Amino acid sequence: MGFLDWFSDLFSSDKDSGETLESLKQKEAELLVNIENAEKVVNAAWRAINRSSYGSKALLHEKAKHAENKKGFLEQELAQVRYLIKQKGTKKVA
Repeated sequence: MGFLDWFSDLFSSDKDSGETLESLKQKEAELLVNIENAEKVVNAAWRAINRSSYGSKALLHEKAKHAENKKGFLEQELAQVRYLIKQKGTKKVA
């Protein structure tokens, strides 16, 4: 399965998560907080790298990359939740 197949499955309109609009909005709020916290961790890690000695830079760099990847995953999940919110919102109006 390629990326485009995965992406289209992720946002497929024939899937219903079974979640209510309210629970999706709550999940969106939680993801926003988690993304903000991940951004703080990423920034702190890069600041620590800039201040550290050569020996510890590799470990800190690995941790910073891990934090960036986690933030990216959270942003993807947020996009999916926002899509579901939009989809459920339009179903109510229709």
